[in-house]
Amino acid sequence: MRDNWEVGKLEIFVDKIIGGGTPPRNIESYWNGSIPWASVKDFEDGKNIIKDTEEKITLTGIRNSSSNLIPSGIPILCTRMAVGRVATSPKDIAINQDLKALFPSDNIENDFFIRVLNHLRPEFEKKAIGSTVKGISLKDLKSVMVKIPKAKNHQRKIAQILSTCDAVIEKTEAAIAKYQAIKQGMMHDLFTRGILMEDITYTDKNGKVVERSRNQLRPKQEDAPELYKESELGWIPKEWEVELIINSTYLKGRIGWQGLRADEFIEHGPYLVTGTDFKDGKIEWSKCYHVSEERFNEAKYIQLQNDDFLITKDGTIGKTAYVENCPKRAVLNSGIFLMRCKNDSYVNRYVFHLLNSTVFDKYLFKTLGGSTIIHLYQREFEKFPFPLPSKNEQFSIIKRIDTLLEQIQAEQSTLSKYRQIKAGLMQDLLSGKVEVNVDGVEYDSNIITKENTYE
Repeated sequence: MRDNWEVGKLEIFVDKIIGGGTPPRNIESYWNGSIPWASVKDFEDGKNIIKDTEEKITLTGIRNSSSNLIPSGIPILCTRMAVGRVATSPKDIAINQDLKALFPSDNIENDFFIRVLNHLRPEFEKKAIGSTVKGISLKDLKSVMVKIPKAKNHQRKIAQILSTCDAVIEKTEAAIAKYQAIKQGMMHDLFTRGILMEDITYTDKNGKVVERSRNQLRPKQEDAPELYKESELGWIPKEWEVELIINSTYLKGRIGWQGLRADEFIEHGPYLVTGTDFKDGKIEWSKCYHVSEERFNEAKYIQLQNDDFLITKDGTIGKTAYVENCPKRAVLNSGIFLMRCKNDSYVNRYVFHLLNSTVFDKYLFKTLGGSTIIHLYQREFEKFPFPLPSKNEQFSIIKRIDTLLEQIQAEQSTLSKYRQIKAGLMQDLLSGKVEVNVDGVEYDSNIITKENTYE
């Protein structure tokens, strides 16, 4: 380690460590005040700022409990449950007993210190003990070894680089959230209004003649009622039909396993797909278990092929995946329905997208009726009525949704890359492996693409 770094136990780099507490909940005057009161549930993984807290307390509540008011900007560490999560608050904040506020010494920058604590999270987790709820003791917390640059300008430069990384990551996260919101609204419109297959002219509710081109959304029903008809689904475009799963869809789930045991899973062989292998509407084939040829052939009615679509029916119901790049031999575990069109009335991917829309959400809510039994029975699912446009319109709807999904997936891929780069920067800069030029230029938002560039 270079002589411009100091190495020692965490306790030598802090002036004090302060814990918190919970005011008695049976005293109303202690609660629902104006002072934010933080607990572990207010710490978002990967975020360094506590923007708000679920609960707030009063000054009287602080005075009559072991809670403490922590100044803004001071790092606050989770020492129980989510051990190692750390964040600061932009305003003074009270904390509970599962948290500790670490006041860095005068020679340490707050912004830099929180980066160090984030980097040390694996060490905090290693020292955590407990059978069900793990926690780290104050003694063990203080004993964690830390490396700190002696010069504050060195600390500030490292914090600046990592803050720039965070800004780019947050910008990408915001873009993903925006696209996700657009997707939800767009899918609702596509499955209730659809896309025009030809140019139209209509008179709106104000008596104005309006032209609308093909490939645009249909006008809303209240603006052009002559384009719609009533159905059991409500108002739908007059060209559409209402179809039932039982009439149109091959729907199968596993019936029994004949005593399959976990020790029968093998490294090679036919793939066994479970709901935990679903991610972002796809199957992560690399994470699937494998079973023997004999087990694979036990249930030929749920052997997969490309363009099938799947939906979970137990536990977390309604999670979907579309089958692509399917191995020659793949079969389902229990808890999943296999679906494919059986009468050529629809394109498989159309109904797959439909199952991720508010149309299906409303059906599930109505079917379950608030029941605590989280199970989608085949006899109920078969009754699901869904809107059915022409094949050409289905293809147009699919294209519109897939284009937006591609944008979201591209942003998610970019986000993953940025997070990997940040992790590398943290390892290099906070370990002292790579020095920074503290007199170098200020960093712009392109720093995150400049791997291993620290001038």
